[in-house]
Amino acid sequence: TMVFADISGFTALSEKLATRGRIGTEELVETLSRVFAGMLDITVNRGGQLLKFGGDALLVLFTGPDHARQAASAAVEMRQDLRRASEIPTSVGKLKLKISIGAHSGAFHLFLVGDRYRQLVVGGPDTTVAMNSESAAEAGQIVVSEAMAALLGRGSTKPRDDGELMVTWRKGAVGRVPPQPSRPTDGAAARRVTPPIISSVLEHGAPDPVHRIATMGFFKFKGTDQRLEADGPDGLADALHETLNIAQAAFEAEDIALLYVDVDANGGKLFCSSGVPLTSEDDEGRMLRAARSIIDADTPLPLQVGIHRGHVFAGELGATDQAVFSIMGDTVNTAARIMVTAPPGVIHVHPAVLESARVLYDTAPEGPFTFKGKALPQVVYRVGDELGPKETTGGHGLQFHGREAELAALRERIEAVTDGRGDVVTLIGAAGLGKSRLLREALGSAHPVLVDMHAEPYGSSTSYRVVRDPLRVLLGLVGSDTAELVGRLTSVVRSKAPELEPFLPLIGDALQLPMPSTVESDSISAQ
Repeated sequence: TMVFADISGFTALSEKLATRGRIGTEELVETLSRVFAGMLDITVNRGGQLLKFGGDALLVLFTGPDHARQAASAAVEMRQDLRRASEIPTSVGKLKLKISIGAHSGAFHLFLVGDRYRQLVVGGPDTTVAMNSESAAEAGQIVVSEAMAALLGRGSTKPRDDGELMVTWRKGAVGRVPPQPSRPTDGAAARRVTPPIISSVLEHGAPDPVHRIATMGFFKFKGTDQRLEADGPDGLADALHETLNIAQAAFEAEDIALLYVDVDANGGKLFCSSGVPLTSEDDEGRMLRAARSIIDADTPLPLQVGIHRGHVFAGELGATDQAVFSIMGDTVNTAARIMVTAPPGVIHVHPAVLESARVLYDTAPEGPFTFKGKALPQVVYRVGDELGPKETTGGHGLQFHGREAELAALRERIEAVTDGRGDVVTLIGAAGLGKSRLLREALGSAHPVLVDMHAEPYGSSTSYRVVRDPLRVLLGLVGSDTAELVGRLTSVVRSKAPELEPFLPLIGDALQLPMPSTVESDSISAQ
């Protein structure tokens, strides 16, 4: 029997506590851990095994003797425990939490996939039934399938007006089971199932709870029930494994944390973050690049993507022996709702992501869509191909003051260049001190040909990446259509330097354009 319990009310609590800064963040994590610790104790005492533990939901599997009645008893006790937890006082008043529970008895498929680190994926038609039962449950209700109701016995359930079956028990109907001994493990085993970014944080102990701006992404795959029926468990395992491998490689390249693979009806969701637990340069751009890379890879299980940027809470939730590093808040919820609006193979993002990213993409508005908890419909943007870095403008209209000595030295070096005497200047300083503004002030507007090359960390492993965009701009190659850019480059070389036409493939390497090979270029490459 699988039980899916979803608790609502944490987001409202987190938004209230956000006004209290670090103290509020610590209080939120402590409060949630107390709530979930009680749920986890009930699970253990009823012979259940925790499969998934998100920011506000539990997925538990019961496989022992009388598993259906133990599962229903656990669900009833979880509901009672949440009512008691609602009496816990907080600095912003009493908790206002609600729980909805769905459960089903059947055959469930568990897959452990991924090469870089293993991820548990739960699936199969019976998992879909359990998920649909929870979706049908209203606050305070325990909805079970007909198959589970048959195992509970006569009088254990009653139908709603729409035919859904609700558990009628007020307390557990069977005795608890002795807790199973924990299987010994170690750090090496934990690292095999934990993303490297999370491991690097957790190996130093439980991280401090934080409240910060981050970029959140959801990647949803569907159709696992049909794939299971057509190709069997091994075929679905292969599709999941390849899909996860592609995603893990993209996330690792961009320093993005894959927090967990969530369960979903007829599929699942990859939940990831950029900016938490580690902050990197251009968190928004990293998430966009990873998403574009994954979608372009044409994964065996098509993905629909939703991305949002904003304030989030992050911390370790749960009990001392069963805990998870999780992220929550309205930004997370909105990212998940944006994901639902995207068709398979499409990336939808909130405009805040595009505004903050340092790279331009071909985009188109979609919607507006009505989202739960939002007063007004929201417009999102469909993200296409990358167009190149954004043009930076500095100063915000403010007059430049200070740095006279540095400014004079820079201008002297620039004059040396214009006089035909080459020079190199390295400008060093801590982030935020104004290096870019100083450079722009020194250059002024007197130089008609200026090539700006901005080295981004994400392109450090790609040859010529730093010169690709500035050289394209210098040659007038604007746009995202590869075939069109190839044609334009050929025309430019023929008109400006026809003697270089035999070497177009080598020029194409620097511009990252696939030019047709020539005898001359092949000869040089062979050398």
